[in-house]
Amino acid sequence: MRVWDRIKQFCEFSRGEYMGILAMLLLVIILYAAMSLYSSHRESRVDLSDFETMVAQFEAEQARMTDSVEAARNRNRSRTRYAGRYNSTYPMYAPASNRDTLRQKQVRQVGYAIQKVELNRCDTFAIMAVPQFGSKRAAKMVEYRDKLGGFYAYSQIREIYILQNMKDDFLAKYFTIDCSLIRKIAVNKATYKEMIRHPYFDAYLVKTILNYRQKNGAIKSAEEFRQVTHAYPELMEKLTPYLSFD
Repeated sequence: MRVWDRIKQFCEFSRGEYMGILAMLLLVIILYAAMSLYSSHRESRVDLSDFETMVAQFEAEQARMTDSVEAARNRNRSRTRYAGRYNSTYPMYAPASNRDTLRQKQVRQVGYAIQKVELNRCDTFAIMAVPQFGSKRAAKMVEYRDKLGGFYAYSQIREIYILQNMKDDFLAKYFTIDCSLIRKIAVNKATYKEMIRHPYFDAYLVKTILNYRQKNGAIKSAEEFRQVTHAYPELMEKLTPYLSFD
């Protein structure tokens, strides 16, 4: 006789009833194990009281810092509001002579801050450091300076088309001119090509000089040059810094 038949005969349970009893026993065991695990987990839960205390302290410190920053902003607003009335540089209670001395000192300091550019020696990068001068204007200035042999007056800069609106006061503020650096033209030795390259020499003037040199010899002075060429006064004023009669 099989084991199942014996159990069935002993307990008088059917097979389905027996399987139901086993399932109930298994469910009871599972529930008991789950309750045991949950109880042990609750008992081993981490104590967060210290962490909560730290969070509270941090929030209090943040609130204190926020109040301090807001107070500092209010003080700055107050100082700005009354800056025009109570100027720390020129206090209202200071004598007028002292205020004038302070103003003059500041003006002198601003003047010293400007680094002037020497026109007859500088390159385009130095000119571009000056306000209102970009790469194109700087290049045109250097190109015209090289043709002339150097500048002797700020008014010559206005002879450049794109610099016609420049004022002498503005140019004198940022530039200097060293006339000793001007490259002169040897009137008694220069060739036609050397003289005609200069912006102030035209073909008629150059041919007059060469013809006179060939017939009469060297030109000895600026006055003789004027008589020989019949140059009008404005032209002579422009030419004289570039003439050499050696």
